[in-house]
This record gives sequence, C-alpha cells and structure tokens, in this order.
Amino acid sequence: MVYSLANGVPPAGVAFAAAMLLAVALTLCVVALLTIFAREWCVRSWTRHGASLAHLSRLLEGATGVALVLIGLAPFVSVI
Repeated sequence: MVYSLANGVPPAGVAFAAAMLLAVALTLCVVALLTIFAREWCVRSWTRHGASLAHLSRLLEGATGVALVLIGLAPFVSVI
C-alpha cells in the first residue's frame, strides 16, 4: 500500500490489500471446514476402533520408553 502511494497509484494498493484480505478469509474458512471434518472422522474412528487404538497407544509408549533409554545409554557404551 505504501509503495503504491509512493508511486502514485493508490488503486493498485487498495486492490492488493483487498486481494490479501480475501486470501486470508478463504484460508481461514478452509482450515475451519477441515477442522470440523477431521474432528468428526476422529470421533467415528475412535468409537469404531477404540480398543485397538488404546493397545497401539500403549505399544508406542513402550517403544518410545525403550528408545529413550537406549539413547540415554548410548554415550556410555563404547562402540568399536
């Protein structure tokens, strides 16, 4: 906007600002819609596969714990 005013073309600055406003509004609308659909999908998936997801969650937590212990012990183990 300042650049267009400095060069004597204020309508170009206003058009640029309007285009930016529309792009931001469109982006926010798309993110809001995707959030709604993703939430519904997660709820349906959790109700359908709740026990399997709980088991997978426990398995991943255990694997993460083992990986952290191994990373912590790595400096103390001499690799030849």
